[in-house]
Amino acid sequence: MSEDKKLTDMTLEELWQLFPIVLVPHNPQWHDWAVSEIALLQKLLSGYSPVVSHIGSTAVPSICAKPIVDILVEIPLDADWTKLRNTLEENGYICMSCSSDRMSFNKGYTPRGYDSRVFHIHVHALGDDNEIYFRDYLNAHADVAKEYESLKLSLLQRYKNDRDAYTAAKAGFVGRISELARHMCDELRIDEVVFDKERFLPLLLVGDECEAMIDRYLGRGRLFVGFIDSCAVSVCAVTEENADTVEVKNLAVHPQYRRRGIGRRMLGHVEKLYSGKTIILGTGETPSTLRFYQSCGYRYSHRIVGFFTDNYPEPIIEEGVQLKDMLYLSKRL
Repeated sequence: MSEDKKLTDMTLEELWQLFPIVLVPHNPQWHDWAVSEIALLQKLLSGYSPVVSHIGSTAVPSICAKPIVDILVEIPLDADWTKLRNTLEENGYICMSCSSDRMSFNKGYTPRGYDSRVFHIHVHALGDDNEIYFRDYLNAHADVAKEYESLKLSLLQRYKNDRDAYTAAKAGFVGRISELARHMCDELRIDEVVFDKERFLPLLLVGDECEAMIDRYLGRGRLFVGFIDSCAVSVCAVTEENADTVEVKNLAVHPQYRRRGIGRRMLGHVEKLYSGKTIILGTGETPSTLRFYQSCGYRYSHRIVGFFTDNYPEPIIEEGVQLKDMLYLSKRL
């Protein structure tokens, strides 16, 4: 095939031959590539307040994947989608499909084949995020992740040069697991606890290691507790700082119940209660925590230098990072 032929001039069969499906072991660099691309997309689309997340198999370290990083961009349904499409196309993204509430773009496809970094960008309306539930379920259930990997490997030879058929053959599995993940999250019951809040101290300490710090806000704040089958699995403590501002002081999920969308549900519950106000929250510079809050629409506000080193008796180490400064994030509801 001539390298002078443009991708837009190629038939679907030619494209599939040029870009066959390949499955390779997990590459830790995929995460770094996703972080870099997400930062670029957030800058390009800052006017849309996008929620940008790394999705797909490259976000599941335990399984093999196509060496293509999938990124989900959620924007308001009433945004100017045509303008967004133009912005992405002007910056090197190729629009592959477009509808009233979904668009998809590719980056890293050349007439010579795959570039060194390849991305699929999925633009959806806010809340159209089954991919996140699917990703988190696979990361929390190694056996299901391996089942998905086995399915993909079994389909590879048959559909190596037919991506549409390959995707369709996986759709039943993906849909079933996504629905299961959402259903598990739907089982969560969130109640406000007014009396005897201290009985939830073990969960509160998951989110804030210092009991003395918890004592400062627990009495004057509101405490919401998430239950599954009468078992407390999550907490969210908030304080009303003024007529317009609410602060999330503590958000924690029991380790056995993480990666099920529970933290997102707890935040969503608080956001509904305080619609029209600004929510602020402080956190350390733990990479996964920052990504979580950013995916929920929170953006950098300010920094309190030395907060953790000045107020906590022992060093706090998370994901190999010693927490020093408190980063405040905010979201206007």
